[in-house]
Amino acid sequence: MSDTASTAKRVSDVAAPEAYREVGSAGNPAFLRDAATSAASRRPPPSFKDRQGIVHLKGAVTCPGTSQTAFQLPPGYRPADNKVHVELSTVQGAADGDGQVFVTGHEGAVAAPNVAGALWLDGIHFRAVN
Repeated sequence: MSDTASTAKRVSDVAAPEAYREVGSAGNPAFLRDAATSAASRRPPPSFKDRQGIVHLKGAVTCPGTSQTAFQLPPGYRPADNKVHVELSTVQGAADGDGQVFVTGHEGAVAAPNVAGALWLDGIHFRAVN
């Protein structure tokens, strides 16, 4: 009985993960240059950091013209300094099949070189530097 109570106490002490933060909403990262919510997703791309410090991105943005950086993640939501986290993603409008999304540690920039269409962020996750 005491083992069950002890386990229940430990589980109840674990904080719930934070809610998703939508790009462009009050108190959250803003879109950069001409980047915007993609019509394909219809909602600003959200992100959140879970209890283990993993940042999860989802949704889609467009980066028209030469604007390849969609938004910047705030400190505490960026990958390790001096590293670039690269994930392959389904990217509509990528040149020559490029489907790379870069999240830089130092600046927290979420960018996709060679993408003129929708940039899908679903499934991109990485450990944040606290």
